Amino acid sequence: EQRKQIYLLGNPIGWWISDLALLAFAVCLVGLEACDMRNYEIVDAVVRRHLLRSGGFIAFAWFIHYFPFFMMGRSLFLHHYLPASIFAYMMVAACF
Repeated sequence: EQRKQIYLLGNPIGWWISDLALLAFAVCLVGLEACDMRNYEIVDAVVRRHLLRSGGFIAFAWFIHYFPFFMMGRSLFLHHYLPASIFAYMMVAACF
């Protein structure tokens, strides 16, 4: 008797790229804030506003969808992260 199963894992490369995009956005925020403290303008005001508005909204939406399941004490499945993953993939477009 053979027991076969299909696992829904998603695309690991896509997961890693979206995680890197979230990290890159956080690093950009820290870098922009450090430049503001030193009165050094690294990007144009229009580009900065676009990054902060679109990226900020996407990061906030990702956090709102990710955080409740992060706090759960029970085992989680992929479908718990799928709403947050949509926003993580959108962050790839916003950052790059």
